[in-house]
Amino acid sequence: MIPAETIEACRAAIGRTRAVSDSVSPEPAAKLATLLGRRPGIHLPLCWHWAYFNPAIPPEQVGHDGHERLGLFLPDVPLPRRMWAAGTANFFCA
Repeated sequence: MIPAETIEACRAAIGRTRAVSDSVSPEPAAKLATLLGRRPGIHLPLCWHWAYFNPAIPPEQVGHDGHERLGLFLPDVPLPRRMWAAGTANFFCA
């Protein structure tokens, strides 16, 4: 059974969001495309954002599982696993 304070901490986090924007210059993308045997183009291929746009988390804020430590954005609850519940990525092509 999950303690009531854990449930309340989780409920308090419902609706919490984090918005981040970033950009990449063409040169690193062209180098990665060449490395992967692809022809560099003017658009970053879909899903390449996973290679470029990861948060820079200071070592003291990294948890034992390699993710951002609980209590910074997600509530500090004693549950053994975390799950990516939802996300949105917008791709704008010129």
